[in-house]
Amino acid sequence: LFTSELLTYQLTNKQWYQIFALVQTGIPKKKIAEIVNASVSTVYREIARNKSGCRYAIVDAYNNETTRKYYDANGFKDMFSTEMQEREYLGLSEDKELKTRLMYFDLIRLFDR
Repeated sequence: LFTSELLTYQLTNKQWYQIFALVQTGIPKKKIAEIVNASVSTVYREIARNKSGCRYAIVDAYNNETTRKYYDANGFKDMFSTEMQEREYLGLSEDKELKTRLMYFDLIRLFDR
């Protein structure tokens, strides 16, 4: 007899934050699923389950040490895991320098303090 087990997959906090930050930038859901390494149905389900107003602050920060250190110190996270992913999203070649990086801050953290 063939039996199958139902596999459950739980998103990490980073994946969850990335989904909602990327949705606000207008990236297609299929591309979001690729970026966060989740299924398209998971992305749609999370969006439907967690609709809210303006939960994230998104910045296009200068990609230099001083600016990045400032945003990191204030709780902002990179929207893309790697610069290569961000270049791909922006349609830039690998040799093209990223002058800015997309970063996000989860405003709900203001209530956790």
